Amino acid sequence: SENVGHTPTGRPPTVSSTSEPDEVFVEAVIVGAGWAGISTAIDLQNSGYSSLLILEANDYVGGRSKSKNSDGTLNAPPAELPSNNVPIDMGSEWLYQTGPGSQYSYLQSGGFLSKVDTNTYSDEWIALGANTLTSFYRQTGSSPGQSQLLSDTQVNSLESNPWQSYNKFKRSCSSSHERCKQAYFNSRSLSSLQRQYLNLIIDACGGLDTSARIDKLPADYDFDPDGGFDYPTGYMSPQGVGFGNTAAAVAEQLKDKIRLNSKVIEINTSSTPGKVIVTYEVANSGSQVRVIANSVAVTVSLNVLKANNINFVPQLPSWKQDAINGMGMGVMNKCAFVWDDEAVAQLFPKKFWIELISNQDSTSGRWTTFLNPSAQKGKPTLVGWVAGKDAMRMEDQTDGEVKAEMMSNLKLMFPDIPEPDRVVITRWGKEPNILGTYSHHTVGRNFWD
Repeated sequence: SENVGHTPTGRPPTVSSTSEPDEVFVEAVIVGAGWAGISTAIDLQNSGYSSLLILEANDYVGGRSKSKNSDGTLNAPPAELPSNNVPIDMGSEWLYQTGPGSQYSYLQSGGFLSKVDTNTYSDEWIALGANTLTSFYRQTGSSPGQSQLLSDTQVNSLESNPWQSYNKFKRSCSSSHERCKQAYFNSRSLSSLQRQYLNLIIDACGGLDTSARIDKLPADYDFDPDGGFDYPTGYMSPQGVGFGNTAAAVAEQLKDKIRLNSKVIEINTSSTPGKVIVTYEVANSGSQVRVIANSVAVTVSLNVLKANNINFVPQLPSWKQDAINGMGMGVMNKCAFVWDDEAVAQLFPKKFWIELISNQDSTSGRWTTFLNPSAQKGKPTLVGWVAGKDAMRMEDQTDGEVKAEMMSNLKLMFPDIPEPDRVVITRWGKEPNILGTYSHHTVGRNFWD
């Protein structure tokens, strides 16, 4: 299988970091070449900055937009790939159309969305009622085929009770979703199906929406799977595109300013008046380079900051460090299966989401939510998602164990499903230069302060 951090890369849209001088002088340094770093660099370049340096610790640009392509390459401009390339986006997959000045506006005006349907309002959301987006199965045993496809009537009933009932109950909760859920269970007489349905929705929707452990996510955080967006979203991972590949295409204009495999280890704003000294380490040689600049923009992930992987001299102000420490950043992972035989797509519903209501509390969020982008990919494809404690758990498993667990759950619903021809597994919590997925609210803190 193909594992995050151990994938061959295509031609990076940047220069390599070999034969670096000991010292470099630029106007501005940008730490990180994810979308935030790329966007910052473009803005500065358009504002007249001619001397920029973008330092990226990984061997690719794009950050959590990371496309693994059919030929094994990683984040390559779509124009350089076959038109029938089937990208698996290991991180972000959706683009949000949020008005003038947004990422959508930039990509649309630049011609990067010609193959992307940006008129869809709700395909990212797991719709709970009877609908055309989501199929719900109930586990009835542990052998292949031992599940039941729920009827529209059953699904609508579950959406009303327990989901809407729990939403009203949690308004009085000041603790985590986990504690609130247990209090709700203790105060209600629920059937096994109702209990496991609610476990699934909270673990799958709450966890996948935030990447948080449910025992760390405040109950007053509202996630509404049926809510959808009041603006269009675009699925960025259809055949021939890929969100990570798009990042690589956008970064082409910056290729002479980006240094890959260049991990920033210190940012010093005190040793030279009016200057900032950024020290980075070159991965393949271990040598260190000092960059002297007028300013620096830091776009690394929250967990990289929380881990103190960059030494700030002087230390960050206490108010800023407190804000960093007060936010959470969780883990969400995927396991993608792709089949070459088009007939496999006939074995599962043509719904965008497939949900399995497990028969135990402990397995409610463990490979029970599946994205079905087969129509967009041009090949039968199912992507299992896990978040929070289940995502952290699977990072300590082997690829074989992860694949076996997901295949076992798929066979409960689709007993004739064959072994996949291609497997892509992510472990974002163990990516040393990212260390997680999304930032999220925490119990007792105001996320917006």
